[in-house]
Amino acid sequence: MDLDTGGMYQALTRGKYMWNPDEEEFPLFLRSLLHAGKDLLDEAESECGIYGGTDALRIPFQKQLFHCLALQFVDPLYCLENIAEPEAVDEAGRKVYCFRAHIGETQDRERMKRILSLHKGDAVYPAALRDWKLMISDSQGNGLGHISFAEDELYYCLFPLMRAHLIQTKMTVVRIQRDKGSYLRQVKVEIAFRIWKVTYLSHCSVKLK
Repeated sequence: MDLDTGGMYQALTRGKYMWNPDEEEFPLFLRSLLHAGKDLLDEAESECGIYGGTDALRIPFQKQLFHCLALQFVDPLYCLENIAEPEAVDEAGRKVYCFRAHIGETQDRERMKRILSLHKGDAVYPAALRDWKLMISDSQGNGLGHISFAEDELYYCLFPLMRAHLIQTKMTVVRIQRDKGSYLRQVKVEIAFRIWKVTYLSHCSVKLK
């Protein structure tokens, strides 16, 4: 902190270093990805003769680059095993992991009603995986919204594995929270999100778009 580095952060090395959860906190890894994306855009604009582009114009491209870089620098299975301990081991010897997640709704009244009709222990199901959002439905196939995880790094560990049909999932309702007032403004459902690896792709029960 006593060094004059011209800013709070300093580049120490460059190259393709896969993210290691034991050596680098996830927020710092994200900052590295943002810097790498900015450098790529700077180079692309310079080669195309574009100068002085505004941040507003760059945001859509930065978002795409960010996700592409994250997929390049995260080994999902390796990171998953380093950031979480298995909850159990099934009869086939596969490790079962459980993560905290939730479904929330503040806008759609019909969706709120469907969420409130759930009970503790009910199963919910993956419907589709679109734009880094895992859409969830009830047992009747009615949409409940998208699931959110307590830890941001789980998106980059779980979603690539789900896209490749390498894991099975089981989601159950843990608790339902709603406004205590007479007018319903918000509802939130806590979900136990369990996953385990599949031995063969054909055994996977989850098919996502």
